[in-house]
Amino acid sequence: MRLVAQEAQTGSGKLTDKEINSAVEEARKRRDAIIQGVNKLVSEAKQFIGDGKFSAANKKAAAAAAELEKLTGPYAEIQKRKLASFTAFLKSKWARNVNADAHRAYMKGKYKEAIFLAKTARKIDPVLQDNVSQFVKRCQEKIDAETFKEETSLLTIDPQNPIRKDERSEERRVGKECRSRWSP
Repeated sequence: MRLVAQEAQTGSGKLTDKEINSAVEEARKRRDAIIQGVNKLVSEAKQFIGDGKFSAANKKAAAAAAELEKLTGPYAEIQKRKLASFTAFLKSKWARNVNADAHRAYMKGKYKEAIFLAKTARKIDPVLQDNVSQFVKRCQEKIDAETFKEETSLLTIDPQNPIRKDERSEERRVGKECRSRWSP
């Protein structure tokens, strides 16, 4: 608040106590208005989290952080730390949610989608780095196994196999009929 009094001085000399108190009160009102706006943004972010709209919640938290940057002093620093803690919680919850989606995609055999989601979760919360790396490796192994299976299937290696198999089956059927007619 001392800075407010210093800023309020004019070139004509010192201010009266009334003018200083007025300037301090005006600064307090501006600060309270900013804090009220920040609290509203954080409240909206919490609502978005409850609705599972993490991206929108993150935007609200970023807007709140931008508003807090307008403030200085110990009270502002406390508010910034509280907001940073909330943002870390938000990103952790968001990343866990996306990571769960990645695991569901894996269970459905959608390995490329699972890799994309896991990497997205890692971008949201880098703490997941090790878990995501192992998960992506498992997904890639599944993709490689499916590719190998497709590339080495009998139909891929010998495209004519079903036709010959059908011909051979017809020959076997005719042979069985003949044997059954001539058997004693």
